[in-house]
Amino acid sequence: MPGYVTEITGEPGSGKTVLCTQFCVDCTLPKCAGGVDGAAIFVDAEGSFDSLVAVRMAGALARHCRREGRQNTVPASFDAEHVLRNILVVRTMDALDLDAAVRNFVTDEIRQRAHNYAANTRNESKDIRPIRLVVLDGMASAFRSMEGSYRRRTEILVGLSNYLKDLAACHNVAVVVCNHLTSMVRTVASSENGCELVKVPALGCVWAHSSTTRIMLNRPGRIYSKIFYRPVVALRSHSNVTDLQESDLCLPEVRTCTLEKSIHRPPGMAHFVITDVGVRDV
Repeated sequence: MPGYVTEITGEPGSGKTVLCTQFCVDCTLPKCAGGVDGAAIFVDAEGSFDSLVAVRMAGALARHCRREGRQNTVPASFDAEHVLRNILVVRTMDALDLDAAVRNFVTDEIRQRAHNYAANTRNESKDIRPIRLVVLDGMASAFRSMEGSYRRRTEILVGLSNYLKDLAACHNVAVVVCNHLTSMVRTVASSENGCELVKVPALGCVWAHSSTTRIMLNRPGRIYSKIFYRPVVALRSHSNVTDLQESDLCLPEVRTCTLEKSIHRPPGMAHFVITDVGVRDV
């Protein structure tokens, strides 16, 4: 959502990084094809960005635009190379490095590209696009590996969260932060021990109120299917998952995307799969 901070959380392997990579690729889609015709910055704080995945996604997006019969509307220069040229990747090593990258490189790049794009508005051959999306992947890892006192880490986290909100609002860019899950003991009167172990987003209450939207990714049931639409049909036609035949159990894996909180939309859930060419719905 432009102008706001969105948090994507989930267990390891749930698809957070791949989904954010798909966001960056889709951000370059021209407005005539329903996109925002922009560029994206991917800040990688844990080294999980895969350039080969981005290349396959970019190629699939370019082929999709041609296959859908938009040759007359989509510019001829829109290809995989154009998509990749408008995705900037920044690798950070710790929380201080992450904070400096956001305050300096990301901010300067947003301002410079916005100025250059406005100055070349009438030049149809321009290849400079304004930044529409900023992704921070592995933010929790950066702060967990940071040396120093808890107070110092909290001060940096509070300052960075406030800066991200201001950055999104002032420049009308969408900020997406990938967060991990952690375990927390919660008091429950109905439990035998009086408490239970639950999984909650990391970074605590300091970060919990910074994002206006939270999306939870999950891999329920580990159900597989040859065709994207088969999992939903299979689940509806079988009362028990064990009734599925071996021929029904193959890639890709169906995952769930749950909107837990948002000031724009009510809570909801959707299904998606991760294929060789990107994220697809079911």
